[in-house]
Amino acid sequence: DKGIEKSKMNVIAAVKAYVVKMTEESEPGMKVLLMDKETTSVISMVYGQSEIQQKEVFLLERIDSPNYANSTGLRYLKCLVFLRPTQQNVESLCMELRNPKYGAYYVYFSNIIAKAD
Repeated sequence: DKGIEKSKMNVIAAVKAYVVKMTEESEPGMKVLLMDKETTSVISMVYGQSEIQQKEVFLLERIDSPNYANSTGLRYLKCLVFLRPTQQNVESLCMELRNPKYGAYYVYFSNIIAKAD
């Protein structure tokens, strides 16, 4: 069905535009993309490894990975955070920002986050 194909293309274009916005707002330089399980799936459906590297994203990390808390920080990298606005993700992000692994953070959510959260 052409309608389904068109809406699929619109979603892909929207995600690509959001990633371009994230990478451009963070200024030139090497970046890490910090995601959760769902946002990792979204990005991997839209971008291949070499394509995302062209956006200066050289490291992909999962905030919900058990190994992430013990991973070594790279202070020379900028961190693009792309998460679903869940309570667990916000708590994990707060823990990360209390003890930052990276030099700068640019935080983006995949949906609107309520002020109460």
